Amino acid sequence: AAAEVEQDDGQVSIQDANPAQQEPFIPIKATFYSGSEGPKACRGGVIAVINMQKPSLPGAPTTPQCYNFPSLQSSGCATFLANKADGCEASVYAETNCRSYMNTMAFMPENRPVGGNWRSVKVQCGLPEPDMSTLGKPPM
Repeated sequence: AAAEVEQDDGQVSIQDANPAQQEPFIPIKATFYSGSEGPKACRGGVIAVINMQKPSLPGAPTTPQCYNFPSLQSSGCATFLANKADGCEASVYAETNCRSYMNTMAFMPENRPVGGNWRSVKVQCGLPEPDMSTLGKPPM
């Protein structure tokens, strides 16, 4: 690692030139909308918001929680916001009570819309990052 050395009247201090940057605090939040995915944001009104606590112990997965959308509504778009270190994912389902699995999304530290047509979601945090060597090459 690169370091800077400063000398001041016989006192020497060494500081890391590239200090480790800590991720800013981002609350764990999933927001579901009645409309479809737009180019930069979800359309329609908010039908459900899930706020979760940060995992108490790093690397200790939380118990998966299943949520149905109110009044048998379906969601056409959602955002999944959290720090990557929180290890959160959401599995979305075509039916209530987390039946008829459709897809899994990772929570990320940016507000990116994800489109679909879901009636329930299962959320879990504290999951370890996947081992990149076991994932294989990305599709071309």
